[in-house]
Amino acid sequence: MKDKILSGLKKENSRLKTKVRQLQTVIRHQKVTIDEYETNWHLKLFSDLEVLLQQYTLFTNPLPVKIKASFKNEAAFYEVKPANIIGVFSKGRTKQILLDRAISGIGGSATQTNILYTETNFGELQKVINQSKFLFCLVKRGVLINVKHYGLESNFLFANSIDITPSVDYSNIKISKKAANEFIEKKKAFDNINSLQNNQLRDILAKIKKSITSFEK
Repeated sequence: MKDKILSGLKKENSRLKTKVRQLQTVIRHQKVTIDEYETNWHLKLFSDLEVLLQQYTLFTNPLPVKIKASFKNEAAFYEVKPANIIGVFSKGRTKQILLDRAISGIGGSATQTNILYTETNFGELQKVINQSKFLFCLVKRGVLINVKHYGLESNFLFANSIDITPSVDYSNIKISKKAANEFIEKKKAFDNINSLQNNQLRDILAKIKKSITSFEK
């Protein structure tokens, strides 16, 4: 009986010693990591902030998308930056995409336009240009607007001044209280992130970069 107990204690002791060795290895690795952070904290912070800034940029300035559309009865694919889209307005089967700057089709004529016409399903079009589900707001049936280009007064949306004459009413749009609340939330988030990008994060990155440069001299 005594030998059995001793044998069990030896096994438990051996198991505990193995566990201690494993923990000591983990502690050594963690110490190396901590030492690296203490030595290169500015590089790590700089790297993390750059990643954060890139992620925020994808919210306010998503990657370009390709849209099949036409202008003056000439069909083509257009590479469009969602941030440059003022809004999408459905008029029967045809949807008008208003842009804040003129673009030309891919591999088509050199003619530039800031009004694109497409018969792509409205829901599909919305999925293509609003992949981040952040920049655009469906304010009423068949009307999708970019919060970047609009302001709200009472229950009316007013677009920033643009140099085009579309055949749709793109400004002074009356919307429901529910749509107004959604717009306000998205607009507030856009303004906050935009401010963070343009001011705080960029200032921090600039200061860290300056510090890194001085360390390397």
